[in-house]
Amino acid sequence: MWVVGHAQVGWFLARATKLERRDRGLVVLCGALPDLDGLSLLFGVTAYYQVHHVWLHNLFACAAFGLLAGALARRRLATLLLGTAAALLHLVSDAMGLLPLVPLWPLSARTFAWDDVNYLLAIFGEIVVPVLLMAWQVRVLRREGKTLLEALAPRWDAALVAWFRRRFPQR
Repeated sequence: MWVVGHAQVGWFLARATKLERRDRGLVVLCGALPDLDGLSLLFGVTAYYQVHHVWLHNLFACAAFGLLAGALARRRLATLLLGTAAALLHLVSDAMGLLPLVPLWPLSARTFAWDDVNYLLAIFGEIVVPVLLMAWQVRVLRREGKTLLEALAPRWDAALVAWFRRRFPQR
């Protein structure tokens, strides 16, 4: 799944528990942060395949993201738990993809990858799930006038909502 989809998962989790905007933003970041190791692509394809889905796509990184979010939050325990859950769901959804994961790195270099049904899972994880998340996002936008951006950049959220309402007026 792409980084926006991971962030959406965190946002939907945080919305379900009525966290305030700042704490929702922390949970959103926890859902997206594992993909920071994808910046290794800047150093070439070889570096990308050695680092992405390794350094930040493991159980220890998920726990660290949750702990950091909890430490910075107003509702500490809820944000810690939801942030960790968002990061773990990132791993679960990426496990459906084509790149293997190294979930116990740095303690173990053993990889996790599906064998036979990998392409079917990849289609589900890379196409079906993001389309469902976007549909859900549009539904929230139409009903409540909110998007994922409200947790991170309220002004951008307001601009996007205004554009959407001009472009697709409700009947």
